Amino acid sequence: MSSPRSEISPGYSIRKVQDRDLDRIAAIARQAWVPIHKSFAKIMGESLHQVLYPDWEATKADQVRRHAINYPDWVYVVESDESSEVVAFVTFRIDTN
Repeated sequence: MSSPRSEISPGYSIRKVQDRDLDRIAAIARQAWVPIHKSFAKIMGESLHQVLYPDWEATKADQVRRHAINYPDWVYVVESDESSEVVAFVTFRIDTN
């Protein structure tokens, strides 16, 4: 079953995440965090970065997947209307305190 979509910009729609999106959002998250971890490595040195973040790519992918699985109402994806490819995603958390 497909979730309702809303156009957010010409050619792009947003909808709730679906199980089929998990690999794609994990890949987008890893790609987005590459510059951050390059900066970390430059600041602290590659050796320390490897000690502190030995497998950050898998860790980030797992974090995004778990959040989408555990809180599917808190994850939305943006799709290209032309290709139906997920091109972006957003996650959020509701703090009840």
